[in-house]
Amino acid sequence: METLFYTRSKGQSKTRVDIEMGGKFIGWDICALGLPASGKPFTEGELSQVFEVYYNGKIEWLERWRFNANDLEFLNSKAGLNGYSANGVFIAGPFDSPLSNNEMTELHELCGGVRNQQQGEQQGLAGVTQVKQWLVCRYVGSSTTHARECFTQVWKIVRPKLINREACAPRIWAC
Repeated sequence: METLFYTRSKGQSKTRVDIEMGGKFIGWDICALGLPASGKPFTEGELSQVFEVYYNGKIEWLERWRFNANDLEFLNSKAGLNGYSANGVFIAGPFDSPLSNNEMTELHELCGGVRNQQQGEQQGLAGVTQVKQWLVCRYVGSSTTHARECFTQVWKIVRPKLINREACAPRIWAC
């Protein structure tokens, strides 16, 4: 699930994943600043997020975010959150071989279609890339629900390629 940072929060979130030789990982981190749907935007506070992935004792991925409600330039710029309140990162790997052009095209199309299915409105921005043996997908948008839906669709494509098992939702997702 996602982490919600209410206005006036002063929080820290740190996730560290340690993978032994031969192991595989698929995971994501999603957060929301404030509760904009309830009319409670993130107007005060600060937080930091760290997402680290180690493989065989060596750092493979380090994701760091610092959010401050007063940093309007970052919160509103295209290089930052672009005015959105939700963000997330999805990481999978290490892959034994790169994903094919067809698989990457499918993932790019999926990420380009982050829309409200009922209204057809753009709900955020998502992108996917391969970095060495890792697949990384990022999301910024208006809803953690949309981030989770996007990452779940990416997971369905990636899981069979990474661990040679069909995608089947864990029981915990049924909650």
